[in-house]
Amino acid sequence: MKKLVEGGYIEQARSQHDKRSVRVHLTEKSKAICDRIRAMKALDVAGLEKAGIDAVELVRLTENLRRLESVCSDMVRYRR
Repeated sequence: MKKLVEGGYIEQARSQHDKRSVRVHLTEKSKAICDRIRAMKALDVAGLEKAGIDAVELVRLTENLRRLESVCSDMVRYRR
């Protein structure tokens, strides 16, 4: 958190009601980065659609890749 504050990505403020609690807010700098990421994602999705991969197929592909990653990770971890 400290590095994010120092980098200007987030702002922290103590809660008025509970001094143990800290509220965290994105700065304009980090909001601009989020906007750029959303735009990049839209381009990626458009490219996939252009290649004939629809949203349902993308979800299935993502699930399969996650399962494959888990199996490979277990194989490395437990040397199976």
